[in-house]
Amino acid sequence: VDEHERHAEHREQAHQAEGLPCPDVEDHAPGQAEDEPLPRDPVVLPLGPCLLDVPRVGDVEAIEAALADPDIALWNPGARRPGLTARERARLWVADRAAWTDEHASWVVRDADGTVVGQVSLHQIDPRNGSAEVGYWLAPAGRGRGLATHALDTAARFAFD
Repeated sequence: VDEHERHAEHREQAHQAEGLPCPDVEDHAPGQAEDEPLPRDPVVLPLGPCLLDVPRVGDVEAIEAALADPDIALWNPGARRPGLTARERARLWVADRAAWTDEHASWVVRDADGTVVGQVSLHQIDPRNGSAEVGYWLAPAGRGRGLATHALDTAARFAFD
């Protein structure tokens, strides 16, 4: 079984265990016609031995730990929501990132074992002008491996190629 099939099987099992639909995995970043909005249903994308995947409820603990990392918290206002517990902030983060729109798409970066090691988002996506704002972070376990560069490239190709 190749890495892609293993990821697909792992993802499907995890989604079924949580009672969530499992989105189809694209074999490549699908092209978008000019002015064509991104799909509103999240799309899972292969990322070498890793995966750009849909954030889900089972990721809350990993997201909570990541948002507590000082380097991530410094640049991510979602990590600092006064009046909410760290767990509540993580739950909101997952819900926000899982809700795609014509102008927003987000993924978690899953390591080969399914562990969340990062995140990448496209905001204010403008297909006509081929632009978007990006946000990303990597937990310590994901740093120094080129994952951010590869994840951003994959997300941009998905949106604009």
